[in-house]
Amino acid sequence: SALSPHTLHERPFGTNFQNIYSIFEAAAARRPSRPCFGTRFRADGSVGPFSWQTYEEVAARVQAFAAGLWQLHVVPASADGKRFVGLYMKNSPEWMVAAEACYRTGVCIVPMYDTLGPETVSYIQGQTLATTVICTAAELPQLLKACPFSHVVVTGPIKPDLLAKAKSTKAFTLITFADLEKLGAANLALLPSVPPPEPADLAMLCYTSGTTGDPKGAMLTHGNILAAIANASYPEWGLFTTDSAGPQEVHLSYLPLAHVFETVVINYCLFAGCAIGFYQGDTLKIIEDLAALRPTTVLPSLPLCGTI
Repeated sequence: SALSPHTLHERPFGTNFQNIYSIFEAAAARRPSRPCFGTRFRADGSVGPFSWQTYEEVAARVQAFAAGLWQLHVVPASADGKRFVGLYMKNSPEWMVAAEACYRTGVCIVPMYDTLGPETVSYIQGQTLATTVICTAAELPQLLKACPFSHVVVTGPIKPDLLAKAKSTKAFTLITFADLEKLGAANLALLPSVPPPEPADLAMLCYTSGTTGDPKGAMLTHGNILAAIANASYPEWGLFTTDSAGPQEVHLSYLPLAHVFETVVINYCLFAGCAIGFYQGDTLKIIEDLAALRPTTVLPSLPLCGTI
């Protein structure tokens, strides 16, 4: 950059992070009792004010989910030693819990836009050979029609008839997100045996939306994301403070996490120990979510082009 023309910063300033999970881990150590992830959804699917889980509570969920993935052997290694898991849903606390669990254990996430059709989902699975996908009840009907995955982890409220249909299908094995967490919580002792990833290891396969043909996947490493956050958090222009005694900033996550932009933004927010609220999943209700959350400092967005 212009402020650092002779030095390439590969890590956020003042750190020696080796993987993306280290960002969250450090924030949880600094601000264990502060809000981390918030949602307006209740257990029954109704919407209310934002409710929060602390960094400490989210960290426990991440550990449990990571252990659950390994205990059930649903992220097998490919011929070249890589492990993949699909994320096929809109932004949510569970999206990030699953992602952080993968960042901790060296599993590469494969985010897919929730708007993708069955052909595109099958195409991506065929390239990655991922055996497991994580989704919500909204994506489940499509997977019941055509599912290339062996295991489906579903999160959020689900109608009894849909749940029964998904459990009875022979196309895949259904696991609820909550059950996977419970299983992992009882098997946390296995996590120390799982080595954390290195900077050069794959963290994310970022696929295009497929509007101009077959989706194309960009191979992003932990080092790539760390370097992007290093640039965004450079002291001369960094937006947030990482001082645990300072104010806690608030971010609304609504841009798709399947895109690298929001992936960098949300991990930068975690680096700063921000409180992150997730939108309802409906762009027409973002104003309502903004009023309920009142985010601070910055609202990332994309330019809109059109004619008048």
